[in-house]
Amino acid sequence: MQVLGERINELCNSHFTSLPSKGKPSPSQWTVLSAVVMEMDEELSVVAMATGTKCVGEKDKGTYVVGDSHAEVLSLRLFRLFLVEEMSVLSEGSEGGGCLTMNKQGCFSVKPGVLFHFYSSCVMCGDATIRVSNQNSFPITENDHRKFESNLKRPPSPQPSTTSKQLKSTSPVPSPNTSSPLPGITRSGGKCLLSDDLTSDSIKTRSWTETSVLRTKPGRGPLSLSLSCCDKLMKRQVLGLQGGLLSSLIPQPIRFQSVVIGGEFSEESVKRALFTRLPEHYQFPAEIIQVEDNFSHSLQNTSARNSNVSLQNTTSGNSGNVNHQDTNSGSVSPASTALLWCKGAGQWVGVKGRQQGATKTSAEEKVALPVCRANMMKLVGSLIQSGNLELEKFSGNRKVSRNNYEEMQRQIASAYRKKKDQFCAHFTGWKKKWEESGKIA
Repeated sequence: MQVLGERINELCNSHFTSLPSKGKPSPSQWTVLSAVVMEMDEELSVVAMATGTKCVGEKDKGTYVVGDSHAEVLSLRLFRLFLVEEMSVLSEGSEGGGCLTMNKQGCFSVKPGVLFHFYSSCVMCGDATIRVSNQNSFPITENDHRKFESNLKRPPSPQPSTTSKQLKSTSPVPSPNTSSPLPGITRSGGKCLLSDDLTSDSIKTRSWTETSVLRTKPGRGPLSLSLSCCDKLMKRQVLGLQGGLLSSLIPQPIRFQSVVIGGEFSEESVKRALFTRLPEHYQFPAEIIQVEDNFSHSLQNTSARNSNVSLQNTTSGNSGNVNHQDTNSGSVSPASTALLWCKGAGQWVGVKGRQQGATKTSAEEKVALPVCRANMMKLVGSLIQSGNLELEKFSGNRKVSRNNYEEMQRQIASAYRKKKDQFCAHFTGWKKKWEESGKIA
C-alpha cells in the first residue's frame, strides 16, 4: 500500500502543478491540498481537487454560500459534483467509460473493481491532531490552563535575524493546530461540542485535549458551527461519500479504500478520529498511508522557502540589489482563495464561500459556487425521474431556500435520513447542533 500512497502523492501534486495559475496561492502563502483519486483498471486519476481557506461565519451562511471552505470538505463536495456529471452522461443514454452503471430502475452503482482514495497534504483538523506522547502529563491542572491561556493571548516575540551559521540549526515550523505549551500533548484549536458549560476553565481545558469528541473548526475567525474535517470524513465513511441528496440515486454507500496523508502525524490518532471512536458496527476502516510532504504550498515548505529567500537577501551584501517585492519574503500567511477543480465540470476560485469577484450587491445565484447546496439541489432535482415525487418546484426554482432544500431531502432521502439520525444518536453534541441550528450538515 505504501507504493500506492506514493503514486497518489505524486499524481496529486503533479495534477495541481498542471492546473492554471488562477486561484493558486502566491509564493508566500500556504494552504492545504486535498483530492479524491479514482482507481479503475489499475489506473489512477484525480476526479476532484481543492485547496482550502477559512470558513465563513454563521451569519454569512446560506444555501448559495459554501460555509466550510477547508480543502478536505471542498474535495468531498466536488466528488459529489463529479458523480452528478457521471450520472448525467448515463441518463442521456451515452455509453461512456465512467465509474458508474445504471439499472432499469434508474438507480446507479459503482462499477465492480472501481476504488476511491482520499488525499490530504497534511493531517486533517480535529481529533486526528490530538496526540498524547507522555501519559504522565495528565491530569491537566488549572495552572496549566492559565499558562495555556496566557500563551494564546501573548503576542509572538520578535525573532532574531537569521544568519548563515544559524540556518542549519533553524527548527522547522510546527504544523497548524498541533503545537501546545502543555507538556507531552499536541492539541486541536477547535472547540468540542459538549453539552457541558463551556465557560468553566476545567471544561475549556478538557476541550483542548479531549479525544473522540466532535469539534468545530480551529482558528480565530468568525464564529462557525461547521464541524472539523475529521468529523465530516468520519460521517461520510459511514453514511457514504455521495451524501444525502444523491443517496436515492446511488443507494449503496461509497467509501474510501485508503486515506493518504502528507507530513508527520500519529496513525493511531487518525484511526481513532476516523474509525475506532465509533461503535464497531459503524467502523469501515480504510488504509492509512503516510507520505512525504511534497506539496509546494504547505505551511512547512512555504516557510522554509521564504526563510531561504529572506536569508539570501540578508547575506547578499548588496542591499541595493534587493527586490522591493521581496522585502517581506520572510513572512508567510494563509491563502485567501480556494481553488476548486472537478473532472468533467471545470475549475473555479472561491472566496468566502462564493466565486471570486462577488460583491455585496451581486445576485447570489450568479456568484454561487457549483458545489453550494442550492446548485447541487437543482442538479440532483433535474436527474430524478421518479413520477411519484413532485420535484419540479425545486429543480425549476430560481431561488432556493433552506426550507425547500430540507423538504427535498425529506422526499428523496428518507432512508438516508433514518440512517443519519441513528448515527447521530452516538454524538450528543452533533444531534444538539442540528436541532438548534436547523441546518443539514
